[in-house]
Amino acid sequence: MTFKEEVPQEDIECVETLLIMSSSKPAPEEYKRLQLCILGRNKSSTITTSFSTFMESRGHIRDCALRECPSKRTRNRRDVPPMSPPMEQRQSKKAKRNTKASSSKTREPTPGWLIRLMRRKNGREHEDNSKKIIDKELTATDVHPNNNRLSIPLSNIVELEFLNHEEKRAIEEDANKVNKEGVDAILVTSDLREFPVNLRLWDMRGSLQYNLVTGWNQVVEDCRLKKKRNIRLWSFHSNDKLYFALVPLSVSDQ
Repeated sequence: MTFKEEVPQEDIECVETLLIMSSSKPAPEEYKRLQLCILGRNKSSTITTSFSTFMESRGHIRDCALRECPSKRTRNRRDVPPMSPPMEQRQSKKAKRNTKASSSKTREPTPGWLIRLMRRKNGREHEDNSKKIIDKELTATDVHPNNNRLSIPLSNIVELEFLNHEEKRAIEEDANKVNKEGVDAILVTSDLREFPVNLRLWDMRGSLQYNLVTGWNQVVEDCRLKKKRNIRLWSFHSNDKLYFALVPLSVSDQ
């Protein structure tokens, strides 16, 4: 710091002492030095003026020091952790697990062979009344011969309204029966083989599920269905008769 010649030496010593005290913890000797400087002055106003000059110069000195050593700006600042990504970019594990389940409940176009079959049974002018029932990976229970059933949880059905009025009534009347009669239907495969099956609604441990029973074992055997095989099940009506259409899925279809 440069001082004008008219500034008394005592004032210069006071300013230097204050500068030292501002940059670090002052030692007892520095306190004593400042006290002696103040006592040696006859006019307290000079000290006040010198201190004001010091405060102005202090800001200038600090700015110059920061320009020369930018690292000092953050010397005492804690590292700030990087900001987390926006909420919309996050995806929970649960959401990832549900991605496959949600995609399986989409309604794909009706297979060409099934459209041709419905036209042959109902007439070429008849509209497409097919419903997608479910995409499912077969479980051990689905293919075990002792069970003879394909379970279809209601929560996984894509188009629930696949039964006509009479079929709904029959299912409702079965609700409180021990020995259920169900609804007779025909299951057809893409090679046009037909299998008689029966559809029933069961309460399985608090979960409502449709089950294809009666002729399901024959379907498993003839179509060589195995555990973990993926299938797609459709339904349609012909002359008020309920049909199911079974489509084994390849990897590209899933």
